[in-house]
Amino acid sequence: MKVNFTKTSIAFLLIIFISTLSFFIIESELNPTTIKDISVLTYSTFTLVIALLLFDRFDYRKKIFERKLEATLTLLSELKSTKIQIFYQDKINHITYGGSPFLLDKKQINIPFLKEHIDFKVKIVFETRNIFEYLEQINLHRANPFMPKEIVKSLDFLSIGHLKGITNDNEYLDKNIKIFINNKIQNNLKDQEWYKPSTQMEFGTFIMNYLNTLDSIENWINKHSNFKADLNL
Repeated sequence: MKVNFTKTSIAFLLIIFISTLSFFIIESELNPTTIKDISVLTYSTFTLVIALLLFDRFDYRKKIFERKLEATLTLLSELKSTKIQIFYQDKINHITYGGSPFLLDKKQINIPFLKEHIDFKVKIVFETRNIFEYLEQINLHRANPFMPKEIVKSLDFLSIGHLKGITNDNEYLDKNIKIFINNKIQNNLKDQEWYKPSTQMEFGTFIMNYLNTLDSIENWINKHSNFKADLNL
């Protein structure tokens, strides 16, 4: 059985206080000295009670913060360990881009380079092998009661209602960016299964919102810490 330290301590203090007060009243005359002693005893007892209550309050806040920090850092590690690979082919302008896999972090996402090779307004489609598992894991983080609300909000762009299979829609596939999550491009893209978000998403929206989530995590940690977090983002 778990004992509440604060309540037990307060009860113990009050028992001592009542016992001592009873002794003063019964055994001593209510002269100025006795009244002064009773006043000091009362003040000291209630000061200790208030101190214990404040300790319990701040200890509770500390535990909540630790759980929030743990949830936040777990999400951060997962986001930073996510690797994507992109394939994009613009037949009209004779542009083909099939870059190497890269981690979704600030160091490896080269925005100027990507903009030079890819139209950020082009819609995205996901290769099927890991996308469902990945989105399910993100939703578990979003549902975590200890995840800070501002970080949950920043993940809204990955709150995809459902994915629609478009494997046989070659026209749609040919003009949009194919994204592989934690998987490499296969030799024959036509043999892969593809899904698009129920609400179409531009490549630029996907990348910039991902970076915004990393910023939200860093900002939250800095806001609730006594020092600036020097995170490897």
